[in-house]
Amino acid sequence: MRMTKKMDELSRKICLQLRHFVVFSSVSCGRGNAGQTNYGMANSVMERICEKRMEEGLHGLAIQWGAVGNVGLVADMQEENKELVIGGTLQQRIFSCLETLEVFLLQDRPVVSSMVVAEKAKIGGSMNISETVAHVMDRN
Repeated sequence: MRMTKKMDELSRKICLQLRHFVVFSSVSCGRGNAGQTNYGMANSVMERICEKRMEEGLHGLAIQWGAVGNVGLVADMQEENKELVIGGTLQQRIFSCLETLEVFLLQDRPVVSSMVVAEKAKIGGSMNISETVAHVMDRN
């Protein structure tokens, strides 16, 4: 948060032709996440800086990323070949993040989100009770 403020100040003074000012935020800011209030608040401050920059005719883009696959703590927690669902979302692969970043850089909104929403399980008439329980218990 402090670094974003400092980079905003410096870019206004010494990088007058700056084409892109981008910060990586988190969907926990936009959607909330229990136990991450301070983290969400810090991300919100970064997003407000980007909004202010856009209002003043400067570039500012905050991207609220969901869980990113292939790297970091979430990737380390994931079992081999099993999708880890976190807050109703799946991990977004790095190549997808890069493609999404390119699209976001070409639009004019100051705050955007990118996440992979997990498909809701289709439980109902197609499964009997034991299959449903096995599915819920992930023993299928």
